Amino acid sequence: MRLATVKNGTPDGQLVVVSRDLSRAASAAAVAPNLQAALENWATAEAPLRALFAQLEGGTLAGEPFDAAAVTEATVRARAEMNKMIHGLRKLGGPWEGIQIAATAEQIGVRDGRRIRGRYVVSQSDVVSGVKHEDAVVKPTFSVDIHALSADLNKTHGYTNRGLKTKPYDIPLRALIAKDVDALMMAGRCISGDFIAHASYRVTGNAVAMGEAAGVIASIAAQSQRLPHEVEWSQGLAILHKIGLRT
Repeated sequence: MRLATVKNGTPDGQLVVVSRDLSRAASAAAVAPNLQAALENWATAEAPLRALFAQLEGGTLAGEPFDAAAVTEATVRARAEMNKMIHGLRKLGGPWEGIQIAATAEQIGVRDGRRIRGRYVVSQSDVVSGVKHEDAVVKPTFSVDIHALSADLNKTHGYTNRGLKTKPYDIPLRALIAKDVDALMMAGRCISGDFIAHASYRVTGNAVAMGEAAGVIASIAAQSQRLPHEVEWSQGLAILHKIGLRT
């Protein structure tokens, strides 16, 4: 499911659902007036938004074509910003000397990517309570860091933690193992977690530790002809200690 915001004269814009090929969008105002409201009431908003998306994809909801000129303008502007950053880094010299952009996406994208539901869902309550797990693969400490959800809001509050204070919390191995697909593991931004928790655990350091955990469990599972959820985290942890990736 893809969500977006379109201008409608209000500070937060209007919430729409977007087709997979980014060619059409349909108003979701009947579910939530804007993206902020949808995220704050996700428990009740998710099901009707998914139903709208299914209708849009299935052709029973026509939707409106995206403004190709606006998408092009945003893509060109984003690429110009990237080149400015690279130019600035290159001027610093040292390790940045000669730095180049290898590639960019074909068009402007959505910052908040998809997350796969796992055997455990890391939640806002985990972040603020400092939850602990016996199968913890990493202990994030990064604050909740939610970027502005509209251009107007970005002018005054580019980032917010919504008043939430993060306590060091555990991400369990179960959040790295898909619930509905056997032998599928995740690491980094796509692990099983809600929007608020994702705004804390999505940073690189945590992703590295998750990747190490997923890799070692996948290796043990493959060599022992088991599924990842059948492997005890203690086995993986012992190997990571042995090769110097845990202290």
